[in-house]
Amino acid sequence: MRTQELNPAAVAGDIRDREIRATLETRPLNPQTVAVLPFHNQSTDAEQEHFCDGITDDIIHALSRIPGLSVIGHANVFAFKGVAQDARDVGAKLGAGTVVDGTVRKSGNRLKVFTEMLDATTGEVLWVQTYERTLNDGFAVEAEIAEAVA
Repeated sequence: MRTQELNPAAVAGDIRDREIRATLETRPLNPQTVAVLPFHNQSTDAEQEHFCDGITDDIIHALSRIPGLSVIGHANVFAFKGVAQDARDVGAKLGAGTVVDGTVRKSGNRLKVFTEMLDATTGEVLWVQTYERTLNDGFAVEAEIAEAVA
């Protein structure tokens, strides 16, 4: 009777494949759960990053006040900051049925915020809105846009 030798490379490859599959396992999507991705700074002003983070947090907080809606928390969604993500992948990783994403552009004292809500099952756009404001009071603009999105 011959014994079969184990190929270390094959064993390592099998372990790696199982680890990759485990990280790609998806959670069931809950249509009542929303993930608000960090808004992307499209201006050359690095200070605008604070505004992008603030508007993301304001939207998370505004949505979390809606009864019956579950909102993924700051730490979980900010893991996606600076990384382009497909709404379907985000939904699968976080169990969110809806994903909110957006961009912020600034030119002088003018601000343009683009916001979209996506179905995490299909990636289809459910709602889109663009806000153009004069940046006199950044906190007021953040709050206004967050309430409008909610």
